Amino acid sequence: MSTSVRGEVQFAAAGQTFTLVYTTNALCRLEEHLGAGVGAIAGMVGDLAKVRLLDIRTLLWAGLQEHHPMLDTAAVGRIMDAIGVLESVELIMRAFSGAFPRGGDAEAGGDGPLARATHVGTGTLS
Repeated sequence: MSTSVRGEVQFAAAGQTFTLVYTTNALCRLEEHLGAGVGAIAGMVGDLAKVRLLDIRTLLWAGLQEHHPMLDTAAVGRIMDAIGVLESVELIMRAFSGAFPRGGDAEAGGDGPLARATHVGTGTLS
């Protein structure tokens, strides 16, 4: 389901295929909407005890805008309803990690702060 092109992650929900990717524009949208820098956002996603549902929806919305600009936050909320919150977070973390392939790609063995913050485990996030 995932490709190596710029960290794009494809997934199916509600009978459609979506592509999630964190481009520079998506990351800037996140900084603007969440009021935090990329490193802080990465850390927030890695700690489910601290992340708000609103933030998860915003993260998913921003990452979908490159390929699905017609989606508003209400539509993204319905996508989350279809796939579940934990699956949403895992997709976000995979795509977010792919946005930083040189300095912090967790799957490539990177150990920078972005790699640690965006590590996808086996259903639990730490």
